[in-house]
Parts: sequence; structure tokens; C-alpha cells
Amino acid sequence: MIVWPQRFVTLPGVGTLRVWATSADSLHAATLHPRDKQSVDYRDQPDAQQAVESVRIHGVDYRLLLHLRRVHHDQTRRPAAAPAWCGWAVAEDGIMLRRADDDATAGTKAARRHVNKVIFPALAEWAASPPANPMLASADRDDARQRLDQVDAEIDQLTHRLAEHQAEHDRLRSKL
Repeated sequence: MIVWPQRFVTLPGVGTLRVWATSADSLHAATLHPRDKQSVDYRDQPDAQQAVESVRIHGVDYRLLLHLRRVHHDQTRRPAAAPAWCGWAVAEDGIMLRRADDDATAGTKAARRHVNKVIFPALAEWAASPPANPMLASADRDDARQRLDQVDAEIDQLTHRLAEHQAEHDRLRSKL
């Protein structure tokens, strides 16, 4: 089941990636594994069938998961190794590369540098463009709904506790 708003986005020199937003400030992109293409969620989606199963970097095929975070003007403590591009930066531990032929083997440092130099800027440019806005806005609404549900649940718990304390207060007052 697909939980977050998503699109299939074609990036120059990369191919079509599955891109989803978990909030207006958090964007993810990934290759789509062949078994996922055949899943109920994707098998009837032409865009999903066009998604790349791996990205070729320096002659090696990798499965990719890339996580970007929006950079706000008040964020001055961003590490120098995480440069911003179009208002986005790679999240801490935001690049996951695994060889397509051996899921246990991580990507090389050179492959990670390639992701930072080529794929990250292309995705950040898309994220800053008008086609990304509806997906990010939808994720922001979903995030707000989820947080509102959490706050409502906390209010219910506090209201229940307040009623218990009020009853205890009244019981103790009646003894005076």
C-alpha cells in the first residue's frame, strides 16, 4: 500500500525514479526493484514500469535510495559536506547505494560522490520546480493531519487525567 504522495520523475542522465514526500520538507527518490514493479501497487502503472531498476555509476549498477531535506534560512549548522542546491540538501545518511547484483555490497565512495554531484542536483532542481509543488503540498497536509490526530489524542488523555484529578480534588475537599 502506498502511504505518501508520490510521482515518477525522469531526471536527465539518471532515468525515471520513484519520488515521494513524507512532508513538505522531506523528499525521497529511489530506483524501483523488479519485484516492486510487479506488485499490486505498481503493475498497472505505466510510469512505474518505466522506472529504472538501478542506476549505472562508473560501470556498476546500483539500487538507490536518496533522502533530501529542505534547507531553511535559519539552518546555519548544516555540515560543509552537505551543500544545499535549490533549497534542498542531502539528509544525514541520506544516500543508500547497494549493488544491484549483490544487495549486501554498499556503494563506493566514488559512487556516493557521483550521487552528490549528478543525481542530487537534478532531484533538487525538480523539487524546487512547480511540478513538485502539488506533491509537497499534499504531503504537508497529510503530515499536518497526522500531527493533528496525535495532538487530539494527547488532549483526550490530558482531559481524562484532568477529570481524574478533579474528582480526587473534589473528594479531598469534601473531607475538609
